[in-house]
Amino acid sequence: EAARKLEVESEECLVIEDAALGVTAAKRAGMKVIIVMAEDKTENDFADSDGAVYKFEEITPEFIKAL
Repeated sequence: EAARKLEVESEECLVIEDAALGVTAAKRAGMKVIIVMAEDKTENDFADSDGAVYKFEEITPEFIKAL
């Protein structure tokens, strides 16, 4: 729905998420997903994500290009 409202293809979207259900929804839509990790989570909790960070500041243009 978000991609449609923005008038872009879902493959052009990048979702920043902190919940497993959000990762699942974004991946089902064909979007790339970066997770922001909580201290009680591991990357295994979000195996479908395309990248993981612990702070928003870690999401740099270089990080995104590497996806």
